[in-house]
Amino acid sequence: MFLDEALETVTTDWKDVIESFDLTKINTFLEEQYAIYGDAVKTFPPKPLIFNCFNFFNVKDTKVVIIGQDPYINEGEAMGMAFSVPEGKKVPPSLRNIIKEINRSMGSNKDFKNGDLTAWAEQGVLLLNTALTVRQYKSGTHMTKWKHFTNYMLKYINDNCDGLVFMLWGNHAIKYEDLIDKDKHHVLKSGHPSPLNRTNPFLENNHFVKCNELLKDPIDW
Repeated sequence: MFLDEALETVTTDWKDVIESFDLTKINTFLEEQYAIYGDAVKTFPPKPLIFNCFNFFNVKDTKVVIIGQDPYINEGEAMGMAFSVPEGKKVPPSLRNIIKEINRSMGSNKDFKNGDLTAWAEQGVLLLNTALTVRQYKSGTHMTKWKHFTNYMLKYINDNCDGLVFMLWGNHAIKYEDLIDKDKHHVLKSGHPSPLNRTNPFLENNHFVKCNELLKDPIDW
């Protein structure tokens, strides 16, 4: 199966949760994509990184969930974590605004040249894209195939964790608000960090400050 290699990389108890969902339809779709395009058009991220956001902590250690859309579409950018790019890659505009807001609100001096958010994941921040794969150069191409998986995972997180902070940035992420029990968890909403967002600004939302105020063990953003 296409996803076998991806699942083999998951060493946390998230693997049991992922495998409790029937991945057959997603796997069949991904195999069909490879049959159609071969190596001429790639699927991102690479197979070993598809479930990468689940590799850093166990379910009970989750503190924050940040919902993204789908992986980056250019070679070497997607690393299986929403908004994150490997160190050395040019930081995308949305992530630059995220770093800008951290620096502004937290009094930090984060480097705009490093977009690797692994340090967040290591502290219990789940950087979950609502689609875990994408076709090269074509945003949104796998969105519908992952929809039921995303809903399943968010419902599991909602039911099996307590006191999490969900950060919902932009209309796409806010659509998942209905899956979150606000008596158990905290929800922070704002516009998307994209510079193209003019209607509901991300900057000055103070989400990183508010998140740490809600957590017993704050995140070093």
